Amino acid sequence: MIHIARAGGPVARVTTSRVGDEVVVAAFTCACPDCAAAVLETLDATIASASFDFSAVAQITVEPFPKGAPVRWSVHDWDAGEAAIDATVIRRLSDTHIEIRTRMGRIVRAHQRDLERGARAS
Repeated sequence: MIHIARAGGPVARVTTSRVGDEVVVAAFTCACPDCAAAVLETLDATIASASFDFSAVAQITVEPFPKGAPVRWSVHDWDAGEAAIDATVIRRLSDTHIEIRTRMGRIVRAHQRDLERGARAS
């Protein structure tokens, strides 16, 4: 879970993540470039002494089929039976459907249940 805290002074914003019981600083926004080194030296003390509101901003989820990823598309044909075609992900269209490009250049809207990750996945 990533948390964002807003504070005054030279540190305008601190982005952190909780790992177990510890808070890990992922990034911070500084008022000026000159005070960045000083902030890095005193960041632990600043976080320890300040009362930040570490409220959850967003839950990060990993996209199982990212753009450009190789996939295998399972095709169900009554006459030919089942086949699997190598393809590449173009973009996600909805929560369940993904636009893919087959090896032959055909662009298809496929349901993600019919896709397997990785080239030659089986």
